[in-house]
Amino acid sequence: MKVIVKKSLGYADVTIYDNDIFHTHVLSAKPLTLEQAKEITNFRMTNMKGRKALMLSTGEDRYIIPTQEALDYIQSTNRAATVKGDAFVIKSLSQRLFIKTVNNLRKMQTPVSFFASNQKAIDWLLRIKS
Repeated sequence: MKVIVKKSLGYADVTIYDNDIFHTHVLSAKPLTLEQAKEITNFRMTNMKGRKALMLSTGEDRYIIPTQEALDYIQSTNRAATVKGDAFVIKSLSQRLFIKTVNNLRKMQTPVSFFASNQKAIDWLLRIKS
């Protein structure tokens, strides 16, 4: 994977790779806000020029928490039109199990999965790419 674009937004580092993976690495334990989620999407849309992204989300903390408004935005039909799939790396097993349960209650419009490592998440994203 070759890095095409990399930028720090202060609360997150974002990286676009040559295989259409868009990696958001959240730096703060504070919940991701709607404004931040929109800023990340705008950056992605501008730099990926309309290509559908394979979303990889990781964080410095054990898990990534969006606010309810940000979660609604992430699950929206508009966002789904520009995303092929979402892979979340969550290091805590208990948190992964909790999030999987919540995800089953509120389905996202794109394929979504949760992983313990970046490499497993990347492998999954590349399998769903085609």
